[in-house]
Amino acid sequence: MNPERPSKNTNNNQSCAACKFQRRKCTADCPLAPYFSAENQQDFNHVHRLFGVGNVLKITKNLDPIQRDDAMRSIVYESTVHAMDPVFGCRGITAHLQSQIARGVAQINYARQQLVQLRMAAHQQQQRQQQQQYVTMGNDQPMMPQQQPLEGVPMGYDGSLQRGRSSAAMGRPHSAQEDQNHGVLETEPQNGF
Repeated sequence: MNPERPSKNTNNNQSCAACKFQRRKCTADCPLAPYFSAENQQDFNHVHRLFGVGNVLKITKNLDPIQRDDAMRSIVYESTVHAMDPVFGCRGITAHLQSQIARGVAQINYARQQLVQLRMAAHQQQQRQQQQQYVTMGNDQPMMPQQQPLEGVPMGYDGSLQRGRSSAAMGRPHSAQEDQNHGVLETEPQNGF
């Protein structure tokens, strides 16, 4: 008539692994039943061998349910790892992960150094190519891209503009008009001065 209330233990016929080990009846309020079902006997054996049932109960007694779940997961994990590696246990895994992190950081630093060296080499190669290009063009000094020859303004042998220089300084005959325009050679003062 009244359906039976399900206990925390999912299978009413079987005791949890902790109660089974202690040969007692598993009650509905068994604190270890949610973590050690009858199928998890090996996990319980590892926990019992490393911590003991009394210590596990003391650890989890004053914790809230979320903290209790986290604590039990940690206890089960640590005891399982200790069963696989009794000498180093979790410390062995931690040391292995730290060495992997250190190796990864060293590889990242090496890659960054290589990247800096490659960038410097590419920059130097680009500068050499530019210098080679200017030498093959026959210019000692490169002409700036925005510097275009103006009409009527003579260009020097090095590609620079020759403003303010007289025609005689550039090696060709000059006229008095050019000298007056460039202010290189003064003629007799006008107005009698």
